[in-house]
Amino acid sequence: MVNNKRKYHDFYEPDIRLLFVEQVLNEGWNHNQLSAPFWRLYWNEEPGSFIFFKNQQIELTPDKIIVIPPNTPLLTRTVRPVQHFYVHFVIKPPYSSMKDKIFTFSADSEILSTIKSCIELLRTQRNDSFNMVFLCQKLICSIMIQLPEKELKNPYADYKGA
Repeated sequence: MVNNKRKYHDFYEPDIRLLFVEQVLNEGWNHNQLSAPFWRLYWNEEPGSFIFFKNQQIELTPDKIIVIPPNTPLLTRTVRPVQHFYVHFVIKPPYSSMKDKIFTFSADSEILSTIKSCIELLRTQRNDSFNMVFLCQKLICSIMIQLPEKELKNPYADYKGA
């Protein structure tokens, strides 16, 4: 006899919440102590901005996506004006417990296409649309899935109450 009962799983719900999405001309992104209680995703159309973290100097370039967990202290410098795209967001545990790391990912064609779609919505003043929310969530998910699982604090802990 075949068991036709479906099993339903209690899947993780990341509850991604967008706080801010913008592209600005960064002319003076010079902070000696920058830390925030949310995730930050950065991408620049051209070189000219740097993040300093511990003993690292990370240049923001068109081929890189920079992702910074909440409460990670860093310094920033801009040496020339650059177009700076960023997304600020929060996400449920275990991702909310990460800190003191900066992740750099390759900006592949799919990710760049998503970023450019976001920028186009920003330029056309349609950044409050459902499309912006879904595009940003797509972008965030495509990056977060690349985070090394070993970096997550208790990745299989009971997250239901979080």
